[in-house]
Amino acid sequence: MVDIQTISVVIAAASVVVGVVTFIVNSRKEARQREVEFLFQRTQSDLEAYYRAWFNVVTIMDWKNLDELNEKYQFSTHPEERSRFNCIGHFFNSIGLLLKEKVVNPELLFTVFTPALVLTTWRRYESTLKEMRIRSNDPILWSGFEYLGNEVKKRYPEVNLIAAAPEWMK
Repeated sequence: MVDIQTISVVIAAASVVVGVVTFIVNSRKEARQREVEFLFQRTQSDLEAYYRAWFNVVTIMDWKNLDELNEKYQFSTHPEERSRFNCIGHFFNSIGLLLKEKVVNPELLFTVFTPALVLTTWRRYESTLKEMRIRSNDPILWSGFEYLGNEVKKRYPEVNLIAAAPEWMK
């Protein structure tokens, strides 16, 4: 025979379970919403300046290795260009780390940042980054950027570099 106390305990336990399930569902929705807001905030905050910096680094700045980059674009003589180089590299590294840690959805990420854009940027930095890691004795320097580039190659093997890329990159 079931008494009123047992029924009230079962109802209380059920309400706790419902509350926990509701909390989990809402937390997932909020996390997804934050993910979307983050991506759009990063791209919309100063879109024109970002694309100007990206275009400058990928198509105008001319270097083939770390020595040439350091010689042509030292902070002391070319602070704007070197800052752009670091800014774009750091930006793509951050995106790659978010992807690697599964903070962002890959389908959404590669809709906002097209695979061709990511691949072109990665190809521009790839050899220089490898030299930077060796010289700084930091094997994980900008590892998120490398992860991002490798994910594009793996997920979108048919993607080519964008048309704005210099001929020597193609």
